[in-house]
Amino acid sequence: MRRTVVAWSRCTLLCAFMAGPAWAGSADPLLLQNLDAVRAIHTDKDAKAVEAQNQRLDAAWAYFNAHAVEALPVLRQAVVDELASPSPRPFVLLDLGNFLYRQPAAPDKALAKRALLAIDAKAEIIQWNWPELFDFAHAVATEQDPALLPFLDAEFLRHDGAVEIPQHALTLHEFQVGAFLYGPYGRAGAEHLATLLGDAGLQKRVLEILSLVGGPEEDAAVARIVAPASDYPTLARVVTVLMGVGGPEGKAAVLRIDANSLAAQPRQWLEKMRPEVVKMSFEAVRQGAAGADKGQKVDGDALKARLEAMHDAYGKDDTLSPLAVLDSTLPREFLVGQLEGIRSRIFHRVSDEALSDLEVTNTLLNALRYRAK
Repeated sequence: MRRTVVAWSRCTLLCAFMAGPAWAGSADPLLLQNLDAVRAIHTDKDAKAVEAQNQRLDAAWAYFNAHAVEALPVLRQAVVDELASPSPRPFVLLDLGNFLYRQPAAPDKALAKRALLAIDAKAEIIQWNWPELFDFAHAVATEQDPALLPFLDAEFLRHDGAVEIPQHALTLHEFQVGAFLYGPYGRAGAEHLATLLGDAGLQKRVLEILSLVGGPEEDAAVARIVAPASDYPTLARVVTVLMGVGGPEGKAAVLRIDANSLAAQPRQWLEKMRPEVVKMSFEAVRQGAAGADKGQKVDGDALKARLEAMHDAYGKDDTLSPLAVLDSTLPREFLVGQLEGIRSRIFHRVSDEALSDLEVTNTLLNALRYRAK
């Protein structure tokens, strides 16, 4: 699926063919005509004009797919030419770059990443096609390439706007978009986000993302945000991170917050929350899991195998009992390491099921950190 200007249109990406001969400028004129249709895409307030553009774009990609071997070298060269232009067209870099990244050859992926990093994400045409930019960036993020992180910081953390995933009837809010972009990096993604907490303009968004991708390693940086001037929304986000993914160190950090130093609203909220914070323990989480747990108990080598299978399946497992993990005799640190690896793999799946699996995984991770050993 790709979004073109203001509407989604279907096109089958060329993922099955290998590179053809280098293009020497002698391509089929119809192929070049269709490439020009991609280059000509622009925003338009007239609905009929937009629909006409979408139809031309659909026709172009249908042609490229039907003439796959001939099309790839031409499209590859088009990206090279665009990158060399003093004024590269953002939509060309987006649409052709996203396509090239789906090809199996490493040089195509490398060229596609250059295209992604060169996109002017603030261009109006890219704002209209934000879901495709997310799709492209997410695909690259699953490689855990650190070169992408500054682009994510600059373009996504400061962007206000949800992303629609129509094939899953799912709307990702901004912090969920961020989680799917930084989450695949695992520990490195969370550690990078923590370094951005000093930017007041990013704090709330970063805290929201850390509530899904963070861990105890970020507790100190998160707790340092709290100051007498902290408002309720900031304090609530801090406590959510510390209690949701911060383990016992996070709980201790919340209990150390001096409520008397805060303004009335955040102080009253924190005082109301404190009894629940004090109650947080491994047994409290275990009892909550036991109430709904009807899964088969698994331990030892069998549980190791199940966790490995979950990792390979990007976190999918509809039958493993949460209590099998919480009550396992396997060492706590081993289980935490396995679940952290599984969590980073869950972020490869952009779906509502992935969000549900993420919630369970974070609950297990946080509970295990309260377990004695």
